[in-house]
Amino acid sequence: MKKLLSVFAAAAVLFGFASCSGDLHDDSIKPLYIDGAMSTTRTAITMIDDTTQEYEFTYESGMSKEWGSPAAGVAFKFIKSAAAWTDDFGGKQDEPVYLNINDDFVTLEARSGSNSNPGNVVIDNLTPGEKYKLILDYDAANKIVKVKVTGAAIDFPELKLIDEGGKEYPLTRS
Repeated sequence: MKKLLSVFAAAAVLFGFASCSGDLHDDSIKPLYIDGAMSTTRTAITMIDDTTQEYEFTYESGMSKEWGSPAAGVAFKFIKSAAAWTDDFGGKQDEPVYLNINDDFVTLEARSGSNSNPGNVVIDNLTPGEKYKLILDYDAANKIVKVKVTGAAIDFPELKLIDEGGKEYPLTRS
């Protein structure tokens, strides 16, 4: 009986190997990399599923000194390769593309013959010490990257009209 069970177990294992092609995943689905003010070295972005990728960072004011970033902001690009700049995504030729915090997805431009140097992706009005998340929708087959940023946005207080004497008054139309 033990020999019969061993034969069945060996057959099941062999059948499992015989039916497996050896390709356990799709090599075309790979994470993008980010390079710029938030990462001094090219860093792989976390894959959530076949099309969604995420990158989280905590903004520090020193990041604004990197990559031509604006004050209270960051500049960066997304790249397909860990080593080359041949497949990067950003704005149109040398022009930055700006992301608004907690806004909709923005479609980035891929490097191409007419876009030989995509501009940086830029986020400004960031708050030091706050966490932000970049969410990417990446269609690798068509070279399309859509991105949005979530996190703490600066709340601008409601401005009050005050006369020279310090008295508040309403704004009215006449």
